[in-house]
Amino acid sequence: MRVDFIQVFTKVMKRILKPLLVFILAYFSAGICTAQHQETNIWYFGNHAGLDFNSGSPVAISGGQLVTLEGCFSISNSSGQLLFYSDGTTIWDRNHDTMPEGKNLWGHKSSTQSGIVVKDPGSNNLYYVFTAAAQANIGFQGQPHNGIAYSVVDMNLNGGLGDVIVAQKNIPLVGPATEKLAAVRHCNGTDVWVVAHKWNTNEFYAYQVSASGISAPVITVVGLVHQDVGSFQAAETIGYMKFSPDGRRLALACFSQMSVAELFDFNNVTGVVSNPITLNLPPSTNGYAGPYGVSFSPDGSRLYVVWHDFPGNPNIIYQYDMTAGSAVAINASRTMVALNNSN
Repeated sequence: MRVDFIQVFTKVMKRILKPLLVFILAYFSAGICTAQHQETNIWYFGNHAGLDFNSGSPVAISGGQLVTLEGCFSISNSSGQLLFYSDGTTIWDRNHDTMPEGKNLWGHKSSTQSGIVVKDPGSNNLYYVFTAAAQANIGFQGQPHNGIAYSVVDMNLNGGLGDVIVAQKNIPLVGPATEKLAAVRHCNGTDVWVVAHKWNTNEFYAYQVSASGISAPVITVVGLVHQDVGSFQAAETIGYMKFSPDGRRLALACFSQMSVAELFDFNNVTGVVSNPITLNLPPSTNGYAGPYGVSFSPDGSRLYVVWHDFPGNPNIIYQYDMTAGSAVAINASRTMVALNNSN
């Protein structure tokens, strides 16, 4: 009888505890996701522009010192309070003052994705700032570098306002490189993959950021060679690279005169990029026009590619159906969803 009682008791407790455990995990997972979203609630961009999403709706804010043509990034703490922001060359703290060592980073205000910030998974106060040079060109508008680098910001420095650690500033990773930087969560839910594309190659460089630091890159040779095919100062390096929300797909744009967009699968366990698809786009009717922006819909079912041209010529947004199946079907799904002749 005692054995039977223990067996019955065990079964009952499993039935009680299993859903309770699921609820607890779901609760804390939701809390983690909320905390991560709070870190993107303040955004400074463009010409002194800013938005605050803490109320759930975007509210315009002032005071930002940022004046940039293209790439920028902002980071807040888990409560949605601003920590710092940058154009890839200068870092401003939450008081909108330049960090003492936050000058002369190796990004550029005319680099598509001039910078990206990743919190150190093993620290509450350290942040990795990755930067991308403009057009992979030594000397382009005065910049003395041509690739991807990183610097480390310690929020304990400068009286708690944060500063770049001098010994960990502008550490080169790969060069020459395109203007592309993208980050996505590792499958372990803690680490982060930061991905770049080397210039004059078809090589992706995926760096795993963990509590141990930045790993040696996982190099994948796949897709088209990104190279100058007759543009002005390697303009083919221009264009965004983005992950789908689930981290399983990666899209990028190569501006004039390659004028192509590519779609790939991404393995967030290994960092390997695979299964390239070249997306069909209309031929360029202008010597300096082509795909620039790429982004996925929130559910990952659609990909959007922006065809950018000078004012007075068509600027277009194309939509592709990611659920269509084959490469042929995805290309056949292309639909123009917006067009205007402004910038």
